[in-house]
Amino acid sequence: MKNMDIYKKALELLGGRFDRDRLIEYTIRAPYILGGFFYENCALDDRYREILGYGRRKYTHTVYADLALDFPFVKRFQAAAEYYMASILVLEDDGETGDKFYGLYSGEMAEIISEIPTNADIVINIR
Repeated sequence: MKNMDIYKKALELLGGRFDRDRLIEYTIRAPYILGGFFYENCALDDRYREILGYGRRKYTHTVYADLALDFPFVKRFQAAAEYYMASILVLEDDGETGDKFYGLYSGEMAEIISEIPTNADIVINIR
């Protein structure tokens, strides 16, 4: 799956019908928004990979996520990334919709966190 697939799914979640100017704006912002998602969640992806036996990521988080590249996180993070993207794309213009998708993002992240087995030592040492 490519980063572009995350962006396209976010647009689909938002209804998929945008005027040309809005679509241009979203396309310009999308790599930075996805980069923000990677930055915010890279430690959790690292932990998920380590605990559940996945290999290391091909590349790490950046401020700008090239949409042509592969989605670097474990597939389990896909829906969370889509909700995050949808939320941040519309937050300024439609706070209610942005909040709705941010809530979905938060729910997905809570589920991901709950899937990682923990013990007291791991909790104390997590970043």
